Amino acid sequence: MKLHEFKAKWMSRLALYEPRNERERELRDLLINSKLNPLRLMTLPNLAHTLYLIVTREDVSDDLKELCLAMLRDIQEIEGGE
Repeated sequence: MKLHEFKAKWMSRLALYEPRNERERELRDLLINSKLNPLRLMTLPNLAHTLYLIVTREDVSDDLKELCLAMLRDIQEIEGGE
């Protein structure tokens, strides 16, 4: 998987994700369209760190954690394939 394919895949999945609470909505928006760190402009190490923090430190649903873990697995695939 190439980087642009990864970003397109996850931008669409994040856009379709239904947040369960306000914090999940904020985190989803941070990843999708924040002016500070949008997914389309983040480097993979920064994105991986952000996803890890969401999984380990945020009080979010298991669905969002699984989505973040799947993104981390894809990042590992990209990093390993280069």
